[in-house]
Amino acid sequence: MVMAAAPLAFGAGVTNGTLSTSSTLGFNASKLVAIAFNIDTVGPGATFAAGAKHTSGSRAFGIASNTSQIYYKEIAPATSIASGDVNNVDSSAFTSGWSQL
Repeated sequence: MVMAAAPLAFGAGVTNGTLSTSSTLGFNASKLVAIAFNIDTVGPGATFAAGAKHTSGSRAFGIASNTSQIYYKEIAPATSIASGDVNNVDSSAFTSGWSQL
């Protein structure tokens, strides 16, 4: 599973949520993959955290703009990643229930 960030246009503040195969963010997730994200556009440069999980898988993977670390979290198959699973705009989103690869 590959996640990459592209420049996105948002209003000032924090934008968070989830997306699946239909998105207004300029890209779509692969079939049966859900993405949860938090993006902060305030200040000099945006920061973000995002996680992704395939519906049939049991592990979500996360990344953040302030680190090169990749994180993972066990989530039951047939359960999507939720916006609450990525609860901040940097690597601190991956402290509760997440592990480092």
